[in-house]
Amino acid sequence: NITGIVLPGEAEPRRRKAWAWEKMMEGGGDDVASSDLPVNFYVHAPSRTDPVSVCPPGHDAITILVPCPTLDEGGDDCPDDNDDALIGRARELVVSRFHRAGVEDVEKHIVAEEIVGPSTWRARYGLHRGAVFGLAHPLTQLAIFRPGPRHPYIDGLYFVGASARPGNGVPLVFIGATQTSNAVAADA
Repeated sequence: NITGIVLPGEAEPRRRKAWAWEKMMEGGGDDVASSDLPVNFYVHAPSRTDPVSVCPPGHDAITILVPCPTLDEGGDDCPDDNDDALIGRARELVVSRFHRAGVEDVEKHIVAEEIVGPSTWRARYGLHRGAVFGLAHPLTQLAIFRPGPRHPYIDGLYFVGASARPGNGVPLVFIGATQTSNAVAADA
């Protein structure tokens, strides 16, 4: 919850991303742990479109999603169960990006903050390797490049969810669910 701050831009919902295109194409654009570049992240301020239900007047409730490395199969990619080094680096990069966007004193306006890393996603929700965004997130794993609703070789095996086409996020998963149910009905 951030108070007393005006984020750049209009009140309409907009996606603001800090793209590092070359690293995205190489598959490394999400490497928060080692990147000196502004990593790709998504900022959403629902209080701009629904100011009554998400926070008190004069405040902004802000969600920031930062794609980061997933845990390896053994769960050992992060330095400890709290992902402290990774979380610290991601937070530092996001705050730095806010500063470059003209919001230089963002940290003094933070009233409450919850940061969730891969180990917490794995423990709390059972997400494989703590992968909140599904498949890896380089450009070659987005949208049309994700698996479609049907398995290419096994009849009757279907895919739906964040790792399947069209991708992650509630609206896209619902679209994917419709596509998959249509595929199941067509194959019946």
